[in-house]
Parts: sequence; C-alpha cells; structure tokens
Amino acid sequence: MGLTLELRYPSAADLRAHLFEGSERGALLLPMSDPPGELEQYAPVTLEVLVGEDGCAMGAEVLQVLPGNGLVVRLTDVQEAEAMVDSAPMAEPALPPEVRISLPELDLSAAPEPEPEPEPELEPGPEPGPEPGPESESGSPDSGVGGGTKPRGGAKIVGSSPISWSLEQLQASWDQLTFAEKVRVARHGKRPARMLVLKGLDKTLHVHILHNPGVTPEEIAMMAAMTSLDPTVLRRIAGDVSWLRHSNVARNLICNPKLTTPQITKILNYVGRDELSRLARTGKVRQAVKQLIVKKLDRTR
Repeated sequence: MGLTLELRYPSAADLRAHLFEGSERGALLLPMSDPPGELEQYAPVTLEVLVGEDGCAMGAEVLQVLPGNGLVVRLTDVQEAEAMVDSAPMAEPALPPEVRISLPELDLSAAPEPEPEPEPELEPGPEPGPEPGPESESGSPDSGVGGGTKPRGGAKIVGSSPISWSLEQLQASWDQLTFAEKVRVARHGKRPARMLVLKGLDKTLHVHILHNPGVTPEEIAMMAAMTSLDPTVLRRIAGDVSWLRHSNVARNLICNPKLTTPQITKILNYVGRDELSRLARTGKVRQAVKQLIVKKLDRTR
C-alpha cells in the first residue's frame, strides 16, 4: 500500500494557488520536517486534502525526498480538488498546507496475541585476554588516541557540508550536488552562495532563497528586477507587504515586465508620489503601466 498524506490547507484560495503552482512547474513541494526517507522515486502517494470541513483526494507520485524540507511530488489526479476550488480566488502568496502522514486505524481486538519467543541458549564466551600493556595505553594507529590517526566511526568532518564551502569550491562542485544539497544551499547559504543559485539555470531553487534567514532587502530588490526569476517567486515578493515597504523592491517590481497590470496596481500604493512621477517619465516602465501611474497621480492631487 502506498503512502497516504493528509494536507490541511488554510483556505480554498491557498489550495487553488498550489494546484496552479503544481501545474505550472510540474512539481510541488510538500513541507515536512521529517519526511519518510525510504520512499523510492515515482512511488505513488495519496493526498487527503482538507479545507475546513470540506475534503477531497488527489493522486501524486514522489519525485524526490528532501531531508529536513519535505517531499517533491508530481500531481497526477487533481479533478476532485479542482472542482472543490472552482469558484475560489487564488491566494498571493499562498500559505503552505500542514502535512502529516495519515496512518490507518488498527483493529487491535482482532489481532492475534504473539507467541512467546524461546529464550536463546547461552554459549560459553571467549577466555579473558591479558591486561592491556603500555603499548595500548600510548595508543595504536586504529585507536584514535595518542599517536593514532584514524577518526572514530561516524565522526563528522568539518567543512563537509556545501553550506560551509568557499564560493570557488561551490562553483567547481555545483553540478555534482544533489537537488537536496542545492536546496539547503539556497535556504541556509551565505550571500555569495545565494547569488550562485540565482545565476543558475534551475529556477525551482529561487523560491527557497525567500526562506533564507540571511536574505536582505537589497537582495529582494535585485530579485524583483530579474526578468529571469521564477514567476512564482515574483508573485510572492509582490504579495509580501514587509518587502513592498522597501521602495527599491516596489520600484523594481513596477519596472519588471513579467508582472501583470493588476499586480502592479496594488504595488503602486506602496510608492510615494515623487517616485511615481519619476517612474512615469522613465523608459524602464511599460506604456500600460505609465497610464496606471498617471491615473493614480491624477486621483491623488
């Protein structure tokens, strides 16, 4: 029997946004702090979706297990979910679902009592050896003590994580990293590592930079100006009020041709009148957006 996950969404709008993200990108990240690591690629998964008191089921298959982050899945059957959110708006940004493993209830009354296992017969142990001499006290090559050089089993080598690598080492080894390692670099790496992720070809990594605790408003402003950024990430930046309060972020979003005019209309509320006047005269803004700016300036006279 395949894995069954319970996905509890805050609203139908969040579910609709995630369905759109899954169809647009071909994959969806289900956040889990401790995902099951024994899953094979393309293993079937049943998703039990809950929105308030409403529920439905979706089919999916596992693409990758990201330890500490969750499961990357491809949605294979979304008919019931699409019908449930047909009239709902699309959340921007979307809140992720609460994910947990759904375990079947067991009927313990019908379970047979286990038979007691026979006690194993004890075999005589080896004869005690001689007491350790001075040579073992000084440390053998395998002991890890004194003159020994062999590390103990399971010891963690400092600097083995890509997050702690230098930029040069990271650039040289980037193509050999797994997707999970690249995600950890995006989520926890320092600024040079984050810039490497943004310059790469894999746009699915961009969204993980937004979860990096070290990301700065200057970096968000730079991302807001990138026409090559994942459109999902642009929408999330445009929907985050805390970032829009930084004038550079709002201005760069207005100049970005990848954003729609309805999205830009909301962003104009976070830009001062003097800045709007400058944007109306610059060549960096599309004609349709200039018209929106002029209308707003006329209304606020």
